[in-house]
Amino acid sequence: MKQYLLGFLLLLTLTIGMAPNGVFANEAIDSDGDGVPNAVDFCPHLLEDYDPQYGNNIDGCPADFVPWYDADFDGIQDHIDSCPTVKETYNKFQDTDGCPDLSPDGAKNIADSDGDGYPDYLDLCPTQPETFNGIDDTDGCPDDDLTVIKTESLIAKMHVR
Repeated sequence: MKQYLLGFLLLLTLTIGMAPNGVFANEAIDSDGDGVPNAVDFCPHLLEDYDPQYGNNIDGCPADFVPWYDADFDGIQDHIDSCPTVKETYNKFQDTDGCPDLSPDGAKNIADSDGDGYPDYLDLCPTQPETFNGIDDTDGCPDDDLTVIKTESLIAKMHVR
């Protein structure tokens, strides 16, 4: 039995060693050069700062990272937005990369009745514009006073700890 196991391991090692360059290339891509490969980097466009104050949590994001930040208000968080300063054109073609583009079939932009940057098919409140204030900015709905108060209270509790 040992000779079969040894033979299998030898064959496996030789097979992996003979793989052409680039077979495992996607695992090694690191867009921001922080040492965390994009495949496991939660912030592929931001440098990990390896801050011991936060327990050396290596997630690919800086310690002061705020995940809901969206500078261009297109609904795609900046840390995963390939074009964080330019709005995505929602036309059902590559709508998750954050970059404006044209559909290959020449389709027009998708309707956005309230003009908040969220297309009606993604907007939970298609006739009411989103209130961009850092609170639930990804649902396409304005925030009522109760939501703002609850969120501010939660943030205050987090800072007390």
